[in-house]
Amino acid sequence: FPGLKISFLTKMLQHGDASQPGHAADWQTSSPYYVLMDTYSIISLLIFQDSKLEIKSLDRMPYLRAVLKETLRTNPAAPAMARILPQPLELNGYQIPENTVYVFTHYHMGNSPRYIDQPEKFMPERWLRSDPNNQLDKIHPFLILPFGHGSRMCIGKRFAEQEVSIFLAKIIQKFQVEWHHPDMGMITETITKPSAPLRFTFRNRYE
Repeated sequence: FPGLKISFLTKMLQHGDASQPGHAADWQTSSPYYVLMDTYSIISLLIFQDSKLEIKSLDRMPYLRAVLKETLRTNPAAPAMARILPQPLELNGYQIPENTVYVFTHYHMGNSPRYIDQPEKFMPERWLRSDPNNQLDKIHPFLILPFGHGSRMCIGKRFAEQEVSIFLAKIIQKFQVEWHHPDMGMITETITKPSAPLRFTFRNRYE
């Protein structure tokens, strides 16, 4: 899942390392408290540079999971998915005949103010039940489906989420990550990808 890794790495790390708030963090769109707490929760769970990360440890990193969810909202690896309707369908008053190609655009839905409050802001805390300002009750449960749903859901969903979570946790464990360049955009083609080279600076936390 290289495209998924790039999308997560770009979004999460471009918003700054909590231990280096002066470098690239947009603290107006992401709470420094949560970023700081999750950075230190990762470091405390992985005390040493070469500590092994257990899958159960990810359950104690709620902000990391929220970052993944918010990244999939703003920049899903696949901007849309298509299905051929096997039978006629009435959808919100519209009659759609069978054999119609129906395209569900994750990117548009996840970035529309019609469905998301302040969609232009990268706010992982909107997915945290513990945050009093979360938007869990406002966002339709089927709005963000980057892996699909039901019998046609991506069979690699769980693997991809765990792989990316471990990937980011280990980076945070070992490095302070900095971004010293203009804001990066995203290009939407078959998959979503960064518009510029990933020129992050990685500084060893243990030096």
